[in-house]
Parts: sequence; C-alpha cells; structure tokens
Amino acid sequence: MPESLPALAQSLVDKFIAPLVLGGEMRLLRPIGPKRAEALAHQAAEFEPAEGWAHVQMARVRIARLVAPLDALMPPTGDEWRLFVAIHDLFLATHPDYNQVFRKPFAKRVLQAAVATLTSISAPKTVGDALSRHTWFAHVLDVRRTDVSVSWWTGSATFRGGDAPSRLLAMPKLRRVKSVSTRVAPANWANHSAVDSESFFAALGTWLALTPLTDVMTATREAPLFSWSKPTLGLMASVHGQRYALRAIARCKDPAALANKLRSSWPAAVGACPF
Repeated sequence: MPESLPALAQSLVDKFIAPLVLGGEMRLLRPIGPKRAEALAHQAAEFEPAEGWAHVQMARVRIARLVAPLDALMPPTGDEWRLFVAIHDLFLATHPDYNQVFRKPFAKRVLQAAVATLTSISAPKTVGDALSRHTWFAHVLDVRRTDVSVSWWTGSATFRGGDAPSRLLAMPKLRRVKSVSTRVAPANWANHSAVDSESFFAALGTWLALTPLTDVMTATREAPLFSWSKPTLGLMASVHGQRYALRAIARCKDPAALANKLRSSWPAAVGACPF
C-alpha cells in the first residue's frame, strides 16, 4: 500500500479511475477504507495528477456533452473521491482470492468498510454535481472480470479474475487442453465470492443512488434492481435534471426499454411521470 496520500491517490487514478473512464485494464489496490477516503477527500484540492490526466478530463467532457454543452469539468470533489474509494472497495470485496476459508472474514470487513465510506457521502447538491459524478461513473456497470476455464484430459479448473498457469496450458494437443475466457458482469461477481449477494447488491444500490444520473441510465440492469430514491427523484424534480436525463436516454442503446423501465417503476404519489 502506498505510504503517502499523494502516492495512494496517484495509484488509485492510474490503476482504477483512469481505466474506468477511458477503458482498459483495471487493477485493484489493497483495501482503502473510510479513514483514508476522508483523508483523500480533505486533500483533494492539493492533489496534482501526473501526465495523462488531461485524457481523463477530455473523456469526461465527451460524456457530459451527450447531455449538456460543456467544454470543461472540475477535478474530483471530496465526495467524488469518497465514491472512488467506496466502489473500489466494493469491487475488491468480491475478489475471488478472498473466497478461501481463512480469508472470508477479511472480505466481509472490506465490504463493511465500503459501506462505512458510503455513509459519509452526500447526495449531489445540484444538477451539475450529478452530471459531474456521472462523467466519472457512466461505464461502471460495463466493467467485466475475465474468468478462464481450462480443461484437459484428466480434469478441469476455473481461474476467476486471473490467467491460467502456463503449466496447465502446456502441450495442448497431447493433453487435449481447451481454454475458454468468459467476461463476467458485476451482477455475477458476488457468486463464488466470500460476501453474500444480498449485502453486496444493497451496498452497490446505495452507491448508485449517490450518482443519480448513472443510476437512472443503468435502470435496466440485472442487479441491483433499480428503484427510485431521494437523489434520483431529486434529479427529476429539476427542469435541467429532467432535460439531462431525457437527452441521455435518447442516446442510449435501447431508449424504449430504458424509458419503459423508468415509467413502470415511477411512484404515483410523486406526480406525473416525465418519461
């Protein structure tokens, strides 16, 4: 684990945040936890990322321009740093390496730490805040873990989130080796992990609600099931929030399915549905 906060922040950016925004291979760090999340949040203004940060900011602007005519975005706020840490630790809690007899309690503690970080995060105060958060996390549910299944003439094995050992792939014709890679969505990460699905999805649902435009735009997801929350309803209560949501829906892969999902779950007590 990096000893200094700047080193931790840079490592989190390089290995986790930048690939999340730009695409590419993401790497998890060791658990970060709520205390260091607070420290990162309070020193957010002092952090100066290395070269390459401009590409991240440009990618964020491209996402923002799908719904608003923006040319620049601010660096991450304190709450955005907390969101980075929370989603990192949530993902880490499901890591297959923790699904071992003596490591299972550790995975549960990582999940509890992620939930503790979530309790310190406020809902977006403005539509601009919601849009800013969305530019970081628009692709968060598009992340995939690669599992490799290997079979040979005397057996088989599955390696979740990692490559198969080269010894198992040796002499493929003689040993009748077959290797199949599967891309696994976050909805299935709790399977074969040390944390139960209900706890993981409850935490992930809470996290998504804190970035309401992202929550709305992923409403057709398999899990956690979408439901309207105070932050998402707050987004819809604003004229600009409705406009941003409608523009984003119009540009998604299946606008009709997304609109139908949002319409069917709209709470009647709130009033007329905008979709």
